[in-house]
Amino acid sequence: MGFLDFFRKNTPSDGNTLRKNFPGKFLTVDSAYKGDQGMGKIRLDPETMLMLKASPGDIVEIEGTRQTVATIWRQQTYDWNNGKARLDKFTCFNAGVKINDTVRISKIFSKIEARKIILVIPKSLQKKIKFKSNTEIVNTFDNFPAIKDDIIPLTVGLSLAERQFFGLKVVDIEPADANIITKKTIITFLDTFIDESDSLVYSFYEKNNELNTFDVSHPDSANVYKITPSNDENRNEDPLNILKIRLAKGEISKDEYEELKKILES
Repeated sequence: MGFLDFFRKNTPSDGNTLRKNFPGKFLTVDSAYKGDQGMGKIRLDPETMLMLKASPGDIVEIEGTRQTVATIWRQQTYDWNNGKARLDKFTCFNAGVKINDTVRISKIFSKIEARKIILVIPKSLQKKIKFKSNTEIVNTFDNFPAIKDDIIPLTVGLSLAERQFFGLKVVDIEPADANIITKKTIITFLDTFIDESDSLVYSFYEKNNELNTFDVSHPDSANVYKITPSNDENRNEDPLNILKIRLAKGEISKDEYEELKKILES
């Protein structure tokens, strides 16, 4: 039985991946190339792509202490056959790894487009950027790989040398097994789903391809905000947060939201 026959026979009708039917490959994490920060890329060599039966443009699952997804791009020739996977800091964070850690890479055989997605933004950033009905921002996420609980970057600034990145958290995605955002995806932005008790700061500026976290004393510290680490099993269990998500998804009306909010706060 050929590979294509095996693929057809083992493709689940609901579009789930075939990761369990194909072995992944373990690679060592290395830093992203200049210009790759915030792009949702993973750089692999031809040998790895051949082993995964994958090509540039395909989506892979990256498994560290957490799981995330990224789009394959080819490595530079000097990286070939070194057992490396080049990832940016957002992808490393989403996978729960750092440079020199080991990750398991597996091909995802079905690109599943997100119909709807809910992203968290900080109030401080919303005051500076209009998110609602902003086609320029929506287009920024076109063809961007993402799954629930990922942090995806919004890039601010035209200079490749000094771009700023603001992480937006994916708190909900439909269908649940979606793995890529497109121009057809309906994006809802939330500006209040932020737990100020969390200590993880995820706002960056880039200089000379180095991604640095803003210091709280930095003049632009108003842009720094906090998000819930995606390995926190209770990250979305706060009742008010659940209400906000239900409102954003259209499951309850604004009046119902206000009424339930009063009950929870009483």
